[in-house]
Amino acid sequence: MSDVQPDVLTPAAGGLNSDGFRSFFNDASCSFVIQECDQYLPAIQIAADQLRALTGRAVSVTAFLTPALSAATQAHYDKSDVFALQLCGQKNWLVSPAIDPQPNFRTPDVPIKEAPAIGTSYVLSEGSMLYVPRGWIHAVNNSATMPSLHLSFVVFADTWTSLFVNLMDSAYTDLRNKPEWRAGVRTDRLPEHDVVAHVQMMCTQLAEHMIESVKTNPAQYADHCRNDALQRSAIASAKNSLEDAARAPADTVLTASGAHVLRRVPDDRQRIQLSTNGVDYLAVNRALYEYLCSHSSVTLEDLEQLGFCAPEALIEDLATLTHKLGAFALRARQ
Repeated sequence: MSDVQPDVLTPAAGGLNSDGFRSFFNDASCSFVIQECDQYLPAIQIAADQLRALTGRAVSVTAFLTPALSAATQAHYDKSDVFALQLCGQKNWLVSPAIDPQPNFRTPDVPIKEAPAIGTSYVLSEGSMLYVPRGWIHAVNNSATMPSLHLSFVVFADTWTSLFVNLMDSAYTDLRNKPEWRAGVRTDRLPEHDVVAHVQMMCTQLAEHMIESVKTNPAQYADHCRNDALQRSAIASAKNSLEDAARAPADTVLTASGAHVLRRVPDDRQRIQLSTNGVDYLAVNRALYEYLCSHSSVTLEDLEQLGFCAPEALIEDLATLTHKLGAFALRARQ
């Protein structure tokens, strides 16, 4: 693929209108990569939801539109499983076994300098599908004289590594302020100290904290957020609940929406970072969030009286939990 020249974007070349995109595609031999296209096209979203239900994992769909006689990517491997569905034209795939078995988002990348010399070749034509396990190297190109369009259904991998690391990060953030963790040591006399016993004590506390955390809701320590139809419905319903609450605020309670929420503990232990899409994390008062999680429903009056934070901060955090995240909803009191 040749470099895109800056003048392709100028008004004379059509800018970013249809003529400009056509110049990118034809003249510059530039591929178009459209990420998360399942969010915009209902038919693709239905297919992605079926794959989510089958695998129990988050799925995203990327479209690759590649000009004739070119390639959109160099040889590489992905840290997710990929199902490639050819929609138009054809693509040549050279697939080789993994040099980094079962990679995930917590493992470092292994550089690939060139396409592998050996592998299995596949030619995908319209309607063909190829499964590429995570870690397997693949070099893809379009050797035909017509454009090629395929969809990559990316099935994200949550692993024991990611679950363990997220739990450990949360536990360490809480434990690092304990006096026995902060006690000083003399490095010139370390052999005289019972180093092994002290480290064992710290490891025991770390493990106990992690185990206690995972008992309540282990899914909140995953790397990826569920993004199926149930998740979208729960978030949308929670965000729309604000309109219902505005009509009768005295008769509403705050309840969990049922959305999958990821949590991370920042350096500021008074706050907690939450996400319902696995990408954008927003901070709220930690004590407030944990109180809401431990109660099936709470009135707004109760929250004001509990005094987790100042009234203005409480309103802001509640707006974050409901309108921005969709993690909690305002419902009519039963």
